[in-house]
Amino acid sequence: MKNIQARVQAHPPQMADVEPYWKSLWGEKAQHNETAEWIRREERRKISNMDWKPKQIMEITSFLVIPCNWKSPGKDKIQNNWLKAFPVAQWHIAKSFNAIMEETE
Repeated sequence: MKNIQARVQAHPPQMADVEPYWKSLWGEKAQHNETAEWIRREERRKISNMDWKPKQIMEITSFLVIPCNWKSPGKDKIQNNWLKAFPVAQWHIAKSFNAIMEETE
């Protein structure tokens, strides 16, 4: 694995090579077999919706202990320290998460 990484770092691929490769994967409409046996088998299993219980503030608090305080923020642009420091934020996180989970679609 290190040899491959070293080779790529020493000779990165050219844009002319990279662009057609990714376009072939993501840019073309895929054809799927809608009558595949595994699809029918999964439909017959009749899996029910997952059972879940609403998250409590204490659960959110216990999850927030894990991340480091001053690492770069995620997509929400909020430092972990602030989420830990303000209990009212934890209440809103729990409320928002539960609202998302209760949404039917």
